[in-house]
Amino acid sequence: MTIRKLRFASITYLLLPNFIFFYSWTQFPINIAGILLLTYLLREDFKDTSFCKTDQLGLGDLIVLATTGIILALISGTAGLCYQTADYWCHNAKFHELFSQEWPIRIPAAGPVVSYYYGYYLVPALYFKIVGGISETFIFLWTAAGLSLGIAWLYLVLKRKIWFVLPVICVGDLPRLINNLFQKLSIRLYEYADFGIEHWSAFENLFWVPNQVIPSLITAGMLTYIIKNRLKLNLIIFPLSLTFWWAIFPAFTCSVLVGVLLFKELISNPTQIKWNSIIKNITLPGMIVVSILIFFLSHQSTPISGLIWNFRTNYQDLISEYLSNILLNVVIISIAYICLNKSTLNVLNPFPLVISLLLAIILPSYRIGKVNDFLFRGMIPLLIIMGLYIYYPLTLLTFRKTWHILRHSYFTLFIILTLSAGSLIAIGRIWRAATNNLLVSYVRDDAPRFSPIPYDAYDNVYEVLRDRWSQQEANQYLGKADSLYEKYIAP
Repeated sequence: MTIRKLRFASITYLLLPNFIFFYSWTQFPINIAGILLLTYLLREDFKDTSFCKTDQLGLGDLIVLATTGIILALISGTAGLCYQTADYWCHNAKFHELFSQEWPIRIPAAGPVVSYYYGYYLVPALYFKIVGGISETFIFLWTAAGLSLGIAWLYLVLKRKIWFVLPVICVGDLPRLINNLFQKLSIRLYEYADFGIEHWSAFENLFWVPNQVIPSLITAGMLTYIIKNRLKLNLIIFPLSLTFWWAIFPAFTCSVLVGVLLFKELISNPTQIKWNSIIKNITLPGMIVVSILIFFLSHQSTPISGLIWNFRTNYQDLISEYLSNILLNVVIISIAYICLNKSTLNVLNPFPLVISLLLAIILPSYRIGKVNDFLFRGMIPLLIIMGLYIYYPLTLLTFRKTWHILRHSYFTLFIILTLSAGSLIAIGRIWRAATNNLLVSYVRDDAPRFSPIPYDAYDNVYEVLRDRWSQQEANQYLGKADSLYEKYIAP
């Protein structure tokens, strides 16, 4: 498979749910215009020759990537084969409601459209409607395929060294490991509140929101590949525009990063501005996003949001939590990048990393969502990019050269070991999946009984949120009857 075909496969994967959005969630003539626009952009992207035609992923590479995607899908809890986090009550309810109800979903049946990002769920749900039942096999294969595509871009950036993928996607978990160690020693750095101010790695998020990790892996990996190979930045805009229907917070934060990079590029070379290229590569993909954003703004009630200090009375705990989680992460990542990039001249452009680190510092100041989803999910693509920047220099060196550098710089060795220690949380999650699953429950009588979360326990996501979370969280997904979307876009 050529890199050009990998890009086409990645974009097609992200695009299919967007086709369904315009077909089922918008009225005529918006639906026709949206489908034609998506088709045109896909065709133009296929004709583009920027991505290498000669560099290929061979059969061995594809086997490695497929195996990695399957393993990640397996341990994530997808299809109920291994341990599932509480969020699978929502995931499975969405699959059930999309299978059993007409699209778009309305609550009540004659009321406004539910405002939720359904991107990940729609292709499996369409298959369910065709075959007449929920297929866990299809859910698993769809998830594994998306994870394999995302990992493929990381694999290419990391010089096809698959062993670097795990530490890359675990970047961000070190402060959580340190806090856990302090708790074991009965030491509390701060009192926990009703929402956290901390980073969760892409790997940790995989167990909670695989629907958001998949598009984050694809876009973050593809963006870093573009930066590494000095390709045109506007090549990331179309695939990024497709991810808003999948995961609004990661799409937003990645868009801010890309926007800053594009602005810097434009002001650095103002004579290179071509308006026809801006219209084609920025304006047209932006039109896809507009309809989806209007849809997301049709909430009956807005989620909890505001500056974090408005939700805390104990500012000492707030500062301690920020310093021990956010600032510690940024400092360790920055030092690791500086130490490792001394070892090679072939470094990535540091500006995207600098902006990512600045966003990591700034984003925690604003809360959106009861548990601060904006921070937990929005940081996923940025942490992946940071991980790629940190470990990329090591992929350029032989093992002997790497060991020589680490042996003669105990500080660099300490930083790498400290940063990689965050992977211990991932190892714990893998062990949890390996010991709490259907197979172990079946073959070992002494193992705890494993019960996958059912799909039909609730009629819709509103009911599961109201029952297992709160009325406030359930209400934020209800549509608004007099919203702009309901008046002019809804079918």
